[in-house]
Amino acid sequence: MSTPDQDPQEAIAGPDEEVIDVRRGMFGVSGTGDTSGYGRLVREVTLPGSSPRPYGGYFDDIADRLAEALRRDGYRL
Repeated sequence: MSTPDQDPQEAIAGPDEEVIDVRRGMFGVSGTGDTSGYGRLVREVTLPGSSPRPYGGYFDDIADRLAEALRRDGYRL
């Protein structure tokens, strides 16, 4: 968590995490209606980093076939 003055993306996010949202407060109240004391709480919502290969088992074969199919359809990986 960070203070309201900090940029949450700089404060907490790891090198492999992607910040997709910043939540302020705890209960979704905006404006002056928050009397809980949690109104200054700042929390970022992050996606975890990617998983590097090898995945193990048959997952590598599935990933290879999916990548091949996507390339045939014109997607760049």
